[in-house]
Amino acid sequence: EDQPAAITFPTGDGAIPMCSVADIGRMVASILKDPETINTRQGVIAASLTGQDVADVFGKILETPVVFNAVDTDVYAKFGFPGAADLSNMFRFFVSFKPVHRDIATTKDCLGGKVDTLEEWVQVNISAFQ
Repeated sequence: EDQPAAITFPTGDGAIPMCSVADIGRMVASILKDPETINTRQGVIAASLTGQDVADVFGKILETPVVFNAVDTDVYAKFGFPGAADLSNMFRFFVSFKPVHRDIATTKDCLGGKVDTLEEWVQVNISAFQ
């Protein structure tokens, strides 16, 4: 009870790209509607957030302290939940390599200037975290 809520990612202070499933769907529809984008590489990204940024969003919406714990990717991979190793590799990729085909401005332009935010997502799903 006296422990703060926590978010744990193997990202250190690196930022990870984020987008909603709805934004992915709208981006796919946008690509399919524009013949010039067919057979091209397009990325989708609404924000690039650090683990601390994510913890801050949750803390703000939940109105409770949320701390960010950075762990090594090898430690995260051994957490024991299904997919931990795969998620660890995904996080390693995002923080280790230069973003390719991901641009927030391009995504917003393709989606009519509006992308979903993490804050909006947490607000809609707040009951799952209380």
